[in-house]
Amino acid sequence: MASREAFQRHLCKLPSINVLDLSKNRFSGRLPGCLGNLTSLQVMDLSNNIITGAVPSSFGSLTALMSLHLHNNRLEGNLPPSL
Repeated sequence: MASREAFQRHLCKLPSINVLDLSKNRFSGRLPGCLGNLTSLQVMDLSNNIITGAVPSSFGSLTALMSLHLHNNRLEGNLPPSL
């Protein structure tokens, strides 16, 4: 569990990242809200994992995002309206 939390902390401190492809990695659990801080992100692919829960409302801050792939997970609810 500690390594997962450390990974999330480091990932969320990459504000200038443009593409994030973590597809097909068997990641599980909920999406961290801090991913909404990656405001330069243009492409996010988290497909084909085991991610659960809802998409955080902070994803609405991803104003540069052009492509979002979340299919083949176990997500629930709606996308934030600003997406």
